Amino acid sequence: MYVDFYLSAQHPCILFLLQSTNDRTHLLELFRGLADRRISKCALWQAEWTEFSTSCPPIILQLVRNEESWQILYENTNADGKVLVWSRHEEGWLECAEKIAALTASGHQYMGTGEAEIEVSFLEALKKI
Repeated sequence: MYVDFYLSAQHPCILFLLQSTNDRTHLLELFRGLADRRISKCALWQAEWTEFSTSCPPIILQLVRNEESWQILYENTNADGKVLVWSRHEEGWLECAEKIAALTASGHQYMGTGEAEIEVSFLEALKKI
């Protein structure tokens, strides 16, 4: 999975570019793991199945207890600069998993907004930057 960052007209956007069904499966299992509380936090840039563009900040996915607290925020937790923290309640991560599961053919889904928007593209003809 290739992870990119770009500025849209409204706000910054994080793009997950799923280039194969294996990429889709990895992301789906990660979201399901967060949804069923097997995983509470994941430093996505450390996953062996990810490749980050040089313009993309490190991303942490984390499970939170309060359903109303989902957010996408920058935090100064990395020695080299900002880290993007994407937090959702288990129902929110389940919703993300369902959106990924629905990608059975070329297409994309939007996962949420905050200080950045999250977009997932599956088998679309997008180019790495």
